[in-house]
Order: sequence, then C-alpha cells, then structure tokens
Amino acid sequence: MSDPLSVSASILGIVGVTTQIVKLFNDYVGSIRSAPEEAQTLKTEVLSIHSVLQQVADFLDDASDEISVNFAKNELLSKTTVQLQVDQKNLLSAIETLKQLMGSATQDLLSKSDDISRELSLVSDLAESNNEKLQKISDAVEDVQETLEIVKDDVFPRVMQ
Repeated sequence: MSDPLSVSASILGIVGVTTQIVKLFNDYVGSIRSAPEEAQTLKTEVLSIHSVLQQVADFLDDASDEISVNFAKNELLSKTTVQLQVDQKNLLSAIETLKQLMGSATQDLLSKSDDISRELSLVSDLAESNNEKLQKISDAVEDVQETLEIVKDDVFPRVMQ
C-alpha cells in the first residue's frame, strides 16, 4: 500500500513527463505543414491524458491537507498510476513510430523534389533547344521571303517581257 505523498509524487512525475511529451509532440506536429490524421488524433489523446493527470495532481495537491486517504482510495490511485504509466509507455512508443514515419516522409519528399528539379531542368533544356530551332526556322522563312521578293520584283518582270 502506498502512502498519499508517494502517490502524489508519482502523479506529479507523470504529469511532468506528459507535459514534456505534449511539448515534444507539438514541436513535431508544428514542424510539418500538414500532420497526418493519426498525428492529430494522437495529439488529442496526449492532451486529454495530460489534462486528466493535471486534474488528479491538482486535486491531490489541494486535498492532501484536508483528507486522509483510506486504503481503497490508495489502491485505486495505485492501479490508476500503473495504468497511466502503461499508457505513457504506449504513447512514447507511438511518438517514436510517428518520428520514424515523419522521417521517411521527409526523405520521400526530398527525393520527389530532386526528381522534379531534374525534370524541370530537362524541360528547360528542351525549351531552349526548341527555341534555337524555331529561331533557325524563322531565319530560313525570312530568307525565303526575301528570295520571293527578289523573284517577284526582278526575275518575274524580266521573264514576262
């Protein structure tokens, strides 16, 4: 059986850890432009657990001087603490999984960005090459037009005489 101060200290310790988890998670979710739906759900769950733990810690802090905790309440708090510790481990594992997913997604995005850059470069080179070819065609058309003008003005009148 645990004494009320030990339970309170355990709860406060867990509250501190969940506060760090919430901060870490907010940093990760904030660092990407649009977090996956799972990340948003996980964030909501972490915030809910943090809120419950904070309420339990506040309650124990306010009530510790006024209420003597009996055996049944201690047992319930111990079980809750154990369950919260299990939940905390699960949340930490989920956060690690999320970090790995975000890392591979970032690598995929960087790879796709490189592919797009290469393709844009190829399109630019092709456009430049086509521009040169179009300029040559345009120059050739101007030469043909000049030749036709000469034929029309000089050669054709002589042939018609």
